[in-house]
Amino acid sequence: YSVGHVHRHVGEMEQEAARIAQAHAPQLGATGPTIIFTPHLLPINRGILSTIYVRVPANWGNQQIRAYYEAMYADEPFVRVLPAGQLATIGHTAHTNMCTISLTLAQPGMLIVVSSIDNLVKGAAGQAIQNMNLMFGLPETTGLA
Repeated sequence: YSVGHVHRHVGEMEQEAARIAQAHAPQLGATGPTIIFTPHLLPINRGILSTIYVRVPANWGNQQIRAYYEAMYADEPFVRVLPAGQLATIGHTAHTNMCTISLTLAQPGMLIVVSSIDNLVKGAAGQAIQNMNLMFGLPETTGLA
């Protein structure tokens, strides 16, 4: 399913990563990290699991990366960064509007991010409700569990 650097959403991810890098991590440079994104197709009714490979500065350690992600998503009610050592699974997000993220520093300079969403809730209806709430100035969580 468009494995590697060819998935249709890679451009959007790299665009936003560059924007974040410019604001928060200038040592990544103006272009931000190169992203390899692999969504896994599974024979299940709900959920999508993705593996994302991100180059990070070689001197960044687990604690710095984890602190950065936790700060980035601290105010996001539907994103959960899992504790060190846990991998995101479909079970974390099935029947919810959540996105669960796990972080693994595979080697210096190479971060593996695994994310899970329920593609029928977060990937479709729940995301639409969340966006509508924001558009109308309602609390982002209105009508969502």
